[in-house]
Amino acid sequence: MEIIILIVRIMRVSWLDWKRLETNQELYRFFRKMIWFRREHPAIRSDQEPSETGFPAVSIHTDRAWDCSIDRETKALAVCYAGKTDQGEDLVYMALNVYWEEQSFELPKLPEGYEWNCFTDTALDGTGEENGEAAITEYRLHPRSAADLWVSGGTADFIRRTDYGKRSSNH
Repeated sequence: MEIIILIVRIMRVSWLDWKRLETNQELYRFFRKMIWFRREHPAIRSDQEPSETGFPAVSIHTDRAWDCSIDRETKALAVCYAGKTDQGEDLVYMALNVYWEEQSFELPKLPEGYEWNCFTDTALDGTGEENGEAAITEYRLHPRSAADLWVSGGTADFIRRTDYGKRSSNH
């Protein structure tokens, strides 16, 4: 009987009303895009070979690169994932601004030939091309928003297409 109660509770929490999909298209597309991003970046979801960039597998940052001193006054937090796969280097930087004012994140310095690229920023229109600048060294996040960045160059060209609905043949 306890198992049946547990299953019913889980179904209530995880059930999705697909009739509301039309009114929630933007949210649906965002989550579809993020699921695709997670699949394309093994460093986020599992242990990989150590990155040749010298980055640890997981590192915590504040608004300053490599600063992990988090306290009650911390307004910005980021996690960097790094690893090496058969396809090359995989580095992802996820930044979160929990403050009500814009925050600037100093991005970890990359070896020559690599550059940070913005995949998505929750405060912008969601196209993924929000910050197309090459070789960015910092990223500004709007109040209470998040951004996902990835590394290109060298052997790190993971994002090759924009069809977020289908899994690529890379992985």
